[in-house]
Amino acid sequence: MFRKLAVVVATFALGLTLASDAQAGKKDKGKGKADVPEIEMTGLEAFDSIFTEFKAIDDKIGGAEKSMKVARRKLNEALELEKGTPLKAGMADLAAKAEGKIQMKMNGKQPTLSASDAVPENVNDAINALNKMTKQLTISVEELASVPEDLKRLSAASADFPSSLKDELTKSGAKITDAPKILKTLKGNLTATATLPDRSTKVAAHAGKMVVMVGEVFPSGDDAAPEEGAEGEEAAKE
Repeated sequence: MFRKLAVVVATFALGLTLASDAQAGKKDKGKGKADVPEIEMTGLEAFDSIFTEFKAIDDKIGGAEKSMKVARRKLNEALELEKGTPLKAGMADLAAKAEGKIQMKMNGKQPTLSASDAVPENVNDAINALNKMTKQLTISVEELASVPEDLKRLSAASADFPSSLKDELTKSGAKITDAPKILKTLKGNLTATATLPDRSTKVAAHAGKMVVMVGEVFPSGDDAAPEEGAEGEEAAKE
């Protein structure tokens, strides 16, 4: 059962990559998330109706990024591991400390862990941290499935930004003196939205791999031990 999930994740990640590559002309590979401006509203409805949707996508991606970071931190804290310990190493430590008492069952598309017998509190805390992660990331993978098409549509809708600024100022009755501030916001927003295709591809792929990794470390009773594959290797570094 779990190997089927791994195939689904790999296929999904490929689809995201192809959709993202189709928008390569709008991506800015030289910028990391820390260098990218936040998406802000301009005060002009014609622009903000589009940027509101872009921001919702940005929030989805950011939520998945946060879930991955928080899960690793909470797992390491529960097991008193060194800060920055890779997720897979943390899960291996959990498996050792649980002494074979952790079971994995599929809850829909989500692998869920439980203790088959009494375990120390820190082991239970680590199990809870991983279950919260797989639940959130399973949802994130499904939510991000529609992102490539959404970004394609929004990119087309924003293709004439900011050249249409003058017309929109006239229609809205805004002051011409507001133009420099609005133009700056527009350019910042376009810089931010240009990074979304690449970010969504990477985050969805990593989220899927991290979910699959749980099944690799804690196979269910009716699952043969899976071979170590590329899906687990890259995410293990996260």
